[in-house]
Amino acid sequence: MKRNLIQGTLLLLFALIVCISSAAAEDTVTRDLPSTADAGTAIAVNLTVDVESGATFYAIDETVPTGWTVASATSGGDYTAEAGHVKWVLTSGATDTVYSYTVLVPANASGTYTFDGIYAFEGMAAEATILGDTTVNVSVSPPTLVTYTITNTTITPPQTTSIDVRFSERVSAIIKIEDASGNLVNELYTSTGVTDPTPKTWDGTYTNGTTVPDGTYTVNVSGVSTTTGLSVVDTSKTIDVSPPNYPPVASFTFSPSYPVTGQIVSFDASGSYDPDGGNITGYWWNISGTVYTVPVFNHTFTTPGLKYCGLMVTDDEGNTNNSAKWVNVNVTTETPTVSIGSAEGSVGDTVNVSINIANATRIGAMDISATYDPGILNATNVASGSMIEDLPAPLVACSLIPGAINISFVTYPDAIDGDGELFVVTFDVVGGDNGESSVLDIEADAYTTDVPPQYVSVGTADGSFVVNSPAVSTVSFDPLNSRTYMGSTTTVNLTLDSVPDGLSGYNLTVSLSNQSIAEIISVSFPAWVTLHDNSTPPADSVWLKAADMVDNVGRGDTNISLGTLTIRGDAAGVCDIMVTVTGMDDDDGDPINPGTVSGTINVTSVIPLPDHDNPPTDPDSDGFYEDLNGNGRIDFDDVVQYFKYMEWIAENEPVSCFDFNSNGRIDFDDIAELFGEV
Repeated sequence: MKRNLIQGTLLLLFALIVCISSAAAEDTVTRDLPSTADAGTAIAVNLTVDVESGATFYAIDETVPTGWTVASATSGGDYTAEAGHVKWVLTSGATDTVYSYTVLVPANASGTYTFDGIYAFEGMAAEATILGDTTVNVSVSPPTLVTYTITNTTITPPQTTSIDVRFSERVSAIIKIEDASGNLVNELYTSTGVTDPTPKTWDGTYTNGTTVPDGTYTVNVSGVSTTTGLSVVDTSKTIDVSPPNYPPVASFTFSPSYPVTGQIVSFDASGSYDPDGGNITGYWWNISGTVYTVPVFNHTFTTPGLKYCGLMVTDDEGNTNNSAKWVNVNVTTETPTVSIGSAEGSVGDTVNVSINIANATRIGAMDISATYDPGILNATNVASGSMIEDLPAPLVACSLIPGAINISFVTYPDAIDGDGELFVVTFDVVGGDNGESSVLDIEADAYTTDVPPQYVSVGTADGSFVVNSPAVSTVSFDPLNSRTYMGSTTTVNLTLDSVPDGLSGYNLTVSLSNQSIAEIISVSFPAWVTLHDNSTPPADSVWLKAADMVDNVGRGDTNISLGTLTIRGDAAGVCDIMVTVTGMDDDDGDPINPGTVSGTINVTSVIPLPDHDNPPTDPDSDGFYEDLNGNGRIDFDDVVQYFKYMEWIAENEPVSCFDFNSNGRIDFDDIAELFGEV
């Protein structure tokens, strides 16, 4: 390969020579290369100059493989003027010598690479190729683990161990724990590029935080070079997990929850356990200074106040643990109170009212009765509340008659203590004017769980129910149930029935339940609207906004048009048309909360006539299908087809689509009507 610099230098040198004579001996430059190299390293290259002819000057142009970078050169070698080249020029005093340079092998290099170069001596007619070695074979080594240590190779959870690794190069790394079958236990670390990750800790748990069974677990360390794609995997190290030795769990209950002086209180520590699977071998209680050493016993407090109750348990390995609670002992029992809640609703509503108790103490049976106005309410069901539901096996009986509810229950030997919900009564609202109310009058008798049961005086608190008026205004569709045909359209008006305090504006959304059956294709507003906006049809849902800036709609107006929707039938079927009122205000700026009534769109299909591929169409969108042959226009052939298939049409098509004289049947006058339209 020719080199302009060498050629220029040689021309200059040749110009200085008066005459060029052939030399008996040959001057040479010989390259010395290592036969192999590793990617990402540097290698040294030597060029040996052998002057045999007595030449006094020469030039050398050495070329390294593409992508390799010359890092240094001896004896003034120039490697910056032209990338990938090292050049030496000697203008006088040529002698045998050795030139050296260092070249960097790319990190991603792999395979055999060729060095090239030329030289020219005084007296040579043309440059020559540098002799000696020409190729280097570059091998790529996979990454390695330079360091790899585990602090503890045996742990007892929650004891931890630390895993510290360092790779020989940047890798995508994963450090994970696997069981003896190679299943993933816990992935401790993952990275897309790292050389020396921070040490990773494992505490003998799965990924979800639960402790692993005892056994031997493999540490799987892997890394894929981000440069070469080669990988290293090391599964040589393991961690032994020994079973943990947990202390026992001390747990106890006492009943009743709110004892009084002189009342028997039962303590029970049978819920204590050893999480290691062992046994509880010892119990030691301190009940306000009194010691017990059995798991279950009874104790009576003689004085009121907060009483310390402590428990220590011992397992079969000698480990201990403690638990303590404070028991609030009252002097006397507070009077329990049974109450029934209050509610409100409109005629036709269903409401739930709770029967609650407060300050209950050792109650094991009750009789509850409640009365109400049967002209307003009708009780339909009684369900157990949370206090009754939480008992193991309560016996409940109830009767419902117009105007009265009677409930009896027995919980013995379990007791009701404290506050909570006893029952939930379901009422239907059957009558009453707006603001009319019914008192919910409740009475109750209670008995303790003592043997024999003791009567408990119970206080009561009545409730009430108030009738709310229904919505003063209603938004509905006119007609409520519309009908159209496939490919045809129909219009539906959106109407507000009344506005006692006027109407300043509204924001509402109309939607269809099935877009495949019908679609809203246009929206128009009434004349009273001064400002309006709507979303863009066609769509299965559109929103409409409008405002009355000049009081066109007055107080007390009725049947106010809110807009007109044009709806196209796309497929046979019935879909709902619904309206949601986002906002509506009267002339005073107060919100109107109207009721809404949904409607329906019934789309009827027509089918092709016999021997026709296309179904009839309605070219002028008047609801009549004049285009019987389905060619998209009204022509004389349509009249012929009507005459030919008149009986078939009457039996197979929707009559209203072809009843051109609107007399409710298919007859010859319909043909005359169609002929008149051609």
